[in-house]
Amino acid sequence: MRLLLDLGNTRLKACIVSNGLSPLEGVYDLAALASWLTDHGAAVTAVAIASVASESCYEAIEREIIGQVGSARIYRVRYDARLLKTEYELPERLGIDRWLALLPFAQEQHAIVVDAGTAFTIDVLRGSRHIGGYILPGLGLQRDVLAQQTAAVKFSASELGDTSLGLTTAACVGHGGLRALVALTYDVQKESQEYLGLPLKIYMAGGDAPYLARHLNAELRPLLVFEGMLIALEYLIERNE
Repeated sequence: MRLLLDLGNTRLKACIVSNGLSPLEGVYDLAALASWLTDHGAAVTAVAIASVASESCYEAIEREIIGQVGSARIYRVRYDARLLKTEYELPERLGIDRWLALLPFAQEQHAIVVDAGTAFTIDVLRGSRHIGGYILPGLGLQRDVLAQQTAAVKFSASELGDTSLGLTTAACVGHGGLRALVALTYDVQKESQEYLGLPLKIYMAGGDAPYLARHLNAELRPLLVFEGMLIALEYLIERNE
């Protein structure tokens, strides 16, 4: 059994590889991970760690798990141009989660990958090469900023039912944020398709993906980052790196 760990902006996410990818529900921080490893650590044969945070975060996770996974080797997953190149000016500054989410489509050559989480990201893969993207506040961040920065805008929660004109403050906030992100995604798809002269499919992951996907011709792939992490891990194991 292989253990995949993704340390994002707000929490830890974990997945095991045993007859497919299976998320570890409830394992959202190091304490919960340690508890899970107490019962299952002996069965782990390899660990992959990807972190968008600092180098110290890699070290913190390794310290937490190294005594609980027996002889399993721990791999730090980082950008590797041999698997997928980017046109980023500083490739090492491309978020590892964004790069991993693109890896499953490297053989398809062209794709648009959207991660609708705390941050909303769009990345375009053209000719098996990452050519850039966009980063915006996700729906939750948009809501929180409005609630914190505008004293007159009061609402308990934003409504994400559709993109129609809102008839309550919560609906105006939720529908407006949703419509803006849907419109941007559609524009990126349209522009990219016009450039390539062929259809370009949208793949979506992240907690808010279901709200957006219903307004776009998109395929939901909730475990995209872990799909890419498994590809990277297998590559590292094969080369003993």
